[in-house]
Amino acid sequence: MLVVIIIILFISGLMLWSQWKLDKRFVVLGNTIPGPSGIPLVGNLFSVPHSGPAGLKYRRVLVKKYGHINRLWVGNMLAVCLSDAEDCEIVLKDTTHLTKSVIYNLLHSWLGTGLLTSSGEKWHKRRKAITPAFHFKILEEFIDIFNKNGNILIECLRNHCDGSTFNAQPLISRYALDVICETAMGTEINAQLHHNSNYVQAVTKMCELISERIRKPWLQNNFIYFLTGKHKQEQKLIKILHDQTNKVIKEKSHQMREDIHVGSFRDEEGVKRKVAFLELLLKMKMSGNSTFQSDNDIREEVDTFLFEGHDTTTAAIGFALILLSRHREVQEKIYEELVEVMDLQDSQKISYENLQLMKYLECVIKESLRLYPSVPLIGREIFEDLHLPSGYTVPAGTVLLISIYFLHRNEKYFPNPEEFNPDNFLPKNLSKRHPYAYVPFSAGPRNCIGQKFAMLELKSVLSKIIFNFIIDPSSDVWDVEEDPSLVFRCVGGHKIKLRPRK
Repeated sequence: MLVVIIIILFISGLMLWSQWKLDKRFVVLGNTIPGPSGIPLVGNLFSVPHSGPAGLKYRRVLVKKYGHINRLWVGNMLAVCLSDAEDCEIVLKDTTHLTKSVIYNLLHSWLGTGLLTSSGEKWHKRRKAITPAFHFKILEEFIDIFNKNGNILIECLRNHCDGSTFNAQPLISRYALDVICETAMGTEINAQLHHNSNYVQAVTKMCELISERIRKPWLQNNFIYFLTGKHKQEQKLIKILHDQTNKVIKEKSHQMREDIHVGSFRDEEGVKRKVAFLELLLKMKMSGNSTFQSDNDIREEVDTFLFEGHDTTTAAIGFALILLSRHREVQEKIYEELVEVMDLQDSQKISYENLQLMKYLECVIKESLRLYPSVPLIGREIFEDLHLPSGYTVPAGTVLLISIYFLHRNEKYFPNPEEFNPDNFLPKNLSKRHPYAYVPFSAGPRNCIGQKFAMLELKSVLSKIIFNFIIDPSSDVWDVEEDPSLVFRCVGGHKIKLRPRK
C-alpha cells in the first residue's frame, strides 16, 4: 500500500511539474511530430505498457499508424523514436549528439562512468586510449580462448542431445561469461564448470535486476527502488562484483611489475608484443597516463566490457540458434561451408583463418542480428534543436530513441522484413542499401568498439555447435516472446532441441 501511495504522489508531482515546466515552443515542435493524443499534463503516461513484450507490441502499433518517426509525451518529457536510416544517420554520425539517455544512469552503481555510460571529454579520452586493445593482432590471440571455452560448451550441450526441448540460455550465458572474463580480465572463472560460484551468480542476478528496473519505470525512481529492498540486494551483488574485479586488477598489476622487472614484455623473437585489454589499461596507468590514474578508473572499463560482452553475446547466440532451428536448409548450407574451410582432423581447433572464410555463416549471423539486435534501442539526449531529413525538428530537451529493431524491419531497406533471409547480406544486396539501415553495433563515433571481437566469437561458437549438432525447433509453432529491454531477451529463455550430427 505504501508503494502505491508513493507512486500516486510521484505521478501527481510529475503533473504539477509538467504544468510549470513546459514552454510553448517545445510543445508546438513536439506536437508537429506524429503520435497519439494524450491526457493533458500527463500525456501518454497511462497508455504506455510497462512490460517489455507489451511495450514492443505497442511500439509496433505506433510505427504502423504514425510511421518511422513518432513521439510520446510522458508527463513533460518528449520521447521521439526514429527508425528511418536517413534520420538515424544524422544522429549517429554527428559528434554533438553523443550523450546517452538518462536510462543508462541505472548502470552507474556497477559500471561507473566507463565507455558505455560516460560522455564528453572523459568518453573521448577513453575511447582513444582503449581502441588499440582491439587491434586485429590481439583479436587473433583470443581465438584459443574461444576454442577452449567453445569446446567446453559443446560437451555441456551433449547432456541435452536427446531430442527433448531445453533452455540453452543458461549454458550460453556461462560460456559467454567465461570468454569475456578470460579475454578482458585475463582470468579464468570456469563458469561453465563451476556455475554455483558467488561471482557467476552475482553477474547473472545483477543483469536480471537491471533488466527488471528498465522494464518497470516506477523502479527507476531511487526512493521507490530503495523501499522495495532491491537497492539493498543490488549493493550486495555490486560488492561481490567489484571485489572480484579489484582482486584481478591487483594480481595483474603485481604480475606486470614483475614482468617489467625481468623484461618479459617481448615475445620469443624479441619483438614487443601486443598487450590485451586489462594489461593495456594497467600499462597506461603505470606510465602516468592521465586517462587511467587509479584502479577504479580501470575497474569501470573492465566491468563495462564484462557487462557488454556477456549479456549481448548471450542474446545473439540464443536468437541465432532459435532461427536456425526453424531453417534446417540454412543449417545444412553452413555445415557444407564448414566442411570446406575447416580442418576436419582437428575440428576442436578453429583458426583465425578458418573464421575469415566462413562467409555464409557471417551472412546468417548478420541476418539474425537484423531481426534480433542485441541492443534494440539507443537513447540520446538532445541539447540543441535537431533538423531531420524527414522534415521534422526535434526540439532541444527531447529524449531521442533510435529503434534499431524497427530500423532493421523497415520495408524500405529490407524486402519482406519479418522473414529470416541470410541473402540480405550477400555483396550484391549490400551495395544497394543505405549504410545506416543496418546498425546492430550502432554506428558513427559511439559505435561498439568490440564489434569485430563479437563477430569472431559468434562465428567460433556457432560453427562448433552446427558442426556437432542438428538444431530442431522447440515446438511446431513459433513460441518466441520478445522482450526488448536494454539487452534483447526472449521470455522463458532460448528453447531448442538438439540431435548429434553423424
